[in-house]
Order: sequence, then C-alpha cells, then structure tokens
Amino acid sequence: MYTRITDFVAEKLVLKNDSEYEKYAQVVANYYEDLPIFNEHETKHWDSLNESNKRMFKILQSKYRVEFTEEDPYPDAKTMKEQVEKTKVLKIWSGESSHPYFSVQDNLIFRAVHDYYTHILTDVSFGLRGEYKAYNTHCKILPPMARPALFTEVLGQVSYQHVTGKFPTQKVAIMEGFDFLNVGVITDKAIVSKYEV
Repeated sequence: MYTRITDFVAEKLVLKNDSEYEKYAQVVANYYEDLPIFNEHETKHWDSLNESNKRMFKILQSKYRVEFTEEDPYPDAKTMKEQVEKTKVLKIWSGESSHPYFSVQDNLIFRAVHDYYTHILTDVSFGLRGEYKAYNTHCKILPPMARPALFTEVLGQVSYQHVTGKFPTQKVAIMEGFDFLNVGVITDKAIVSKYEV
C-alpha cells in the first residue's frame, strides 16, 4: 500500500519522482480499463484532435517522407531521431491500429504527428516518463477541445501498457476527474479511493 494520492491531489502537486509516476500510472491504468470502448457523446474531442493531426501532418510531410511499417522501426527515441535526421524518412509502426472512431489512416497520422512533434523535436524518450512529457508537449500545440481525447489516447494507453505489459484496447471515452493540463493532478478524490492499489 502506498501513500494516498489524495495527499498530493489536494495540494495540486505534479509528479516529481518515480514513486509518484508509478502511483499515478496505476490509477490512470485502472480507470482506463473501466472506460467504455465508445461514448458517442464525446466524439467531438476526437474530431478536434483529428483535425489538428491532419494539419500538423501536412507540415511534417513537407519536411520528411513518412512510411508505415508492420515492424516496430525504432528501439528508442534517440535512434528514431538520428535515423530520421539521416534519412529524411520517419517510419511509423502500423500494428494495433484499429480504433473505435478514427480510421486506420487517421490513427497512423496521429502516431506520426505524436512521434515527430513530441519525441523528435523535443528529444523526449519513450517509456512512462517520456510519454508523459510528450503528452505535455502535445497539449501545448492542440486546441483545448482536443485535450480530453489526447489524455485518453496517450496517458490512458501508455499508463495501461506500462502497468499491464499489454497493448490496450483503444477507446473513445473521456477520463473525467483528471487534470488534462497538469499531469499528476486528480481533481476527483473518489477516483483515488476507487483505483488506488
């Protein structure tokens, strides 16, 4: 049992160390697991994210060629950046790309935008901490309407995969009660009581 997350929720602190990252990831993962796969009333957030992705993808394509591949092309973010700078080609893994709302193409465009703008341009690693930082970067360049979708798509999925070791079922549902701008802040204390381990 760990120190209750409500202790830092009330103080609005953000994640500072491995222990806090792990606690937060566990809560997010458990919450994500309980989400419905598709909430038709929340698709406007995914529409906003998709429109933003398409705009950013056009800019990306003006600089680099993007190729979709069945094999995971890079062992880490550093290698990805080095290879993209050297070859002027960004390779994106096409596996596990079915989505309850996005087309496969839309989902792959999202991956390309995420990798380029949040990992390559800002030198952010993969892994839990890296993906949380990547989320923060991506949040800053998105319209506010898209943030709830981005939280589910990035923090929900990354936390679930980190905790369970399995690629999650992709979902279209908002993770209410989490602060989408301050990663680590949970605005609904009932979430902590329900999902802490």
